[in-house]
Amino acid sequence: MGHLYRLTRTCPTILRQRGAACHKHRDLGNEIGPPLAALTNKSGEFLLRAILDPNQAVESKFTGYVATTTDGRVFTGMIVDETATSLTLARTDGNKDVVLRVDIEELKSTSKSFMPEGLEQEITPQDLADLFRFVQGTTP
Repeated sequence: MGHLYRLTRTCPTILRQRGAACHKHRDLGNEIGPPLAALTNKSGEFLLRAILDPNQAVESKFTGYVATTTDGRVFTGMIVDETATSLTLARTDGNKDVVLRVDIEELKSTSKSFMPEGLEQEITPQDLADLFRFVQGTTP
């Protein structure tokens, strides 16, 4: 009973604290990064690699950008919307910044995944395993 309770209580907390700003799963989170529901058929090995080394195989639409404006402001994030006149950058906290194209002095890709590295340093191996089960839909 204790382990099942831990699975259903811990994983949503981990997602809320570390992943929900960018990933949506069930009714939790934001649709900035890839939806976690698309990963339900992925192996634990795939998930482990994706979490521990998010830069190993990153799609260009999920890379980070740095926009420097003509007045010296710096915005970092992932481009989530583009128009002829503006860019919308999502930050890691889930908030978004709209930057007018006319104000952009420089826009550079970081060539890295927008997903931060080092999650394994902040959670236990058991929490990581529980997270995999939750994402894969194998929790009660």
